[in-house]
Amino acid sequence: MQLHHPRYLYFFTLLLLPRPLAVTGLVGVVVDEGVGVGVVVRAVVDGALSHCYMVMVGTNVEAGLMSHLLRSLDASKHMMPRVVLEVEGPDTHTQPFFTMEQLRLGETRFGCWTLVVGASHVTQLDTILQFLERAELYKWPEMYVVMVGPERLAQTTLTHYTLRNAARLLYLAYLTEAGVTGTVSVISRCLYCDAGSPSLVPLHTWTFPHLHTQQPTHNLFPDETGNLRGLLLKVVTMEWFPFIKFTRSSEDGGVLVYPLDSLDFRMLQTVSSRLNFTYEMRVPWDNQWGTSSESGNWTGIVGTLQHHKADFSMMLSWLYNRLPVVDYSRIYTSEPLVMVTSKPLPLTKALALVRPFSGVVWAMTLASTVFAGVCLWGLQRGWAWVSGGRGLGLDTAIMLTLSIMLEDPPPRLPKNITAQMVLGWWWVYCMLLTIVYRSSLIAHLTVPGKSVSLESLGDLLEANRRESWTWGYEPLYGSGWEWLKINQSPTVKEIFDSILILDFEDQMSRVLAGRHAFITWKYYIRAIIGSRYTDSSGYTPIHTARQDFFNYGGYGWGYRKGAPFRGKVDKVKGRLLEAGLITKWLDQLLDAVGREARVKRRLRKTGGSQDKKEDGEENEEEEEEEDPEYTSPLSGPQVVLGMGHLQGIFYLLLIGQALAFLTFLTELFTHSRRRPHAHDHTHTHTTTTLTTTKTSSLKKMDI
Repeated sequence: MQLHHPRYLYFFTLLLLPRPLAVTGLVGVVVDEGVGVGVVVRAVVDGALSHCYMVMVGTNVEAGLMSHLLRSLDASKHMMPRVVLEVEGPDTHTQPFFTMEQLRLGETRFGCWTLVVGASHVTQLDTILQFLERAELYKWPEMYVVMVGPERLAQTTLTHYTLRNAARLLYLAYLTEAGVTGTVSVISRCLYCDAGSPSLVPLHTWTFPHLHTQQPTHNLFPDETGNLRGLLLKVVTMEWFPFIKFTRSSEDGGVLVYPLDSLDFRMLQTVSSRLNFTYEMRVPWDNQWGTSSESGNWTGIVGTLQHHKADFSMMLSWLYNRLPVVDYSRIYTSEPLVMVTSKPLPLTKALALVRPFSGVVWAMTLASTVFAGVCLWGLQRGWAWVSGGRGLGLDTAIMLTLSIMLEDPPPRLPKNITAQMVLGWWWVYCMLLTIVYRSSLIAHLTVPGKSVSLESLGDLLEANRRESWTWGYEPLYGSGWEWLKINQSPTVKEIFDSILILDFEDQMSRVLAGRHAFITWKYYIRAIIGSRYTDSSGYTPIHTARQDFFNYGGYGWGYRKGAPFRGKVDKVKGRLLEAGLITKWLDQLLDAVGREARVKRRLRKTGGSQDKKEDGEENEEEEEEEDPEYTSPLSGPQVVLGMGHLQGIFYLLLIGQALAFLTFLTELFTHSRRRPHAHDHTHTHTTTTLTTTKTSSLKKMDI
């Protein structure tokens, strides 16, 4: 391949003006030397493609057909930048690798591109088409393609696989071998006219030498993607409610599936009716979303589109590393990761007696009791030293202040004014404190306190430090897992290091048991909560955190590279999005799945059947009568205090009895160590007493 410049490569800025796509510049054309198919090409370019950047491809640009085309374009009234590529030899594998994308990136100032190809023999045509396939022409359906050659090659050229995605294709067919004199026919191609297959459509015929008096009345480049004429398109998808839901005959890969009411199915029905196409839907051959391999091939949905085994897919996450192999539609919704936990649970009732005060208040209460006892003891010692009266022991003073705190003062109090003043103010302090404690205790017993709800990953880590929480993720290993794995945030890295990989049922059972967080997708878990974990009154024991994370962009439909109908599908989806229908449909589906699940539960319990009614009011009334699976803790009769509420008192009694028993054992141990010494002392004292008594008796006898 040779890139010719500077003779045929011009660098200057053009004024881009909108032009109609019909040739209007043939009248008044001066037909001079070189009249032939080149003049027709020049007329087409001047009339319809004058604002486009041009790429010309041929096998011999110095002679033959390509030389006629180049000379005609040199005499064009509108000079446009163009690149001339010469393909050498039939073996295109020896050519340097070259893509249309590289050429387009070289000139980004132009929004319109034209490819002019000249081939007068079958060998030349095969060589050029092989080159264009390797250059990935199929990725650019919006490019204008003008093929020039003899009439006998028209059918072969217009139906060739290389041009499968060319939506703006024109063939200029000449009758004479040299293409200099004679008749030139303009032939277009209808991509989807022949039951979804391309067919040839003659548009106009130019006859020489009366070229300047003729001009076509047809649009040379009609847009046919707005009506696909019943074309059967292949759709690949995976199930992910509320976006797509279906039934399938088996769990094998690649089987046909039958879509049910879901967001993407509603969109597909609207798009297919507007663009007039039919479809068949299958799952990928390996039942996967799509991951890359070292060879560059992808699995799942992405691999199916990469190898053109399907035309487009339903919802597919926008990921940068997928862009080289698939095209995306515009994003129509996004689904971030969220964290679900159990709703704040009632706090343990065993600590109900101490919960009215915080730890700081309890510490201050104990410290103030001891401090008041020490102050009373010090003042009494000072009073006794001055007055000569009897003071108080330290233990007696502390027990005195404690007994007043517990509203059980001793019957006899100190009679001096100093002690009475101290104890009087202490009594006022204790009275106010106990009143506050009683009122707070009643409130806590009447309406039990609840644990703190977690709203972010930071809250989860903080709760883990206090109460040893766990968290988990389903074994999906998709884009969400990749985000958790490669994220450099210290919080996310700490979450990932301790994450538990469990299936959905295990995750939810842990969530309901408490102290476990489940990291999952927002609308996916919302639909499941509405259908399985919500009662008829709308109560659910599941709490969804407010923080959304990994909002990577959103969902779009994936397309095989170069699908010519992608723009029209995007336009219809854009109208649905701007009208608010996608958001409305999504809310309807999420609400409906909860109602449907509750009706099914009621029917299973009653064992009866329910007639279908157009008006849903009666159904909703019957739902209210069902025995819900989950009931709000705030519903029901008035709460009466029982053992569960007062268990803390009995725990306190057991603790006190245990402390008393330990004190008893301590006293036994202490006295057991002192017993031998006490026995010897008693024996000596007894012996001395007996000896003295005996001596006294003897003296009396002597007397």
